[in-house]
Amino acid sequence: MVQKAQATNASVDVTGVLLHRGDWFMQLLEGPKVYVDFIRRKILADPRHTSIRILGDSEEIGGKRIFAGWSLVYKKLDEDTSELSDLMEQLIQLKRKCTPFELMQLMQRFH
Repeated sequence: MVQKAQATNASVDVTGVLLHRGDWFMQLLEGPKVYVDFIRRKILADPRHTSIRILGDSEEIGGKRIFAGWSLVYKKLDEDTSELSDLMEQLIQLKRKCTPFELMQLMQRFH
């Protein structure tokens, strides 16, 4: 699945990161809005994905790419990656979208 996503992303100039821990995933996509929205709709329509939550929009980050040059960075996190796990849990528990600073703070750790 990751290799297919990398190929798709590269073909439409989308970059980003996919984080995986246990039974959940967190993804950031960056690139032309039309293609990011297309990929987002594909993810939302895929029945394998459940409990999807949009934490923020790439446009809110100010147009700067964190993962320029990477069609999709994949990171599998250990359950005991406590600092990162704590931050991710806090973001997941938010009842609002993340601020651009919060998104940047999390995702830059994986660059």
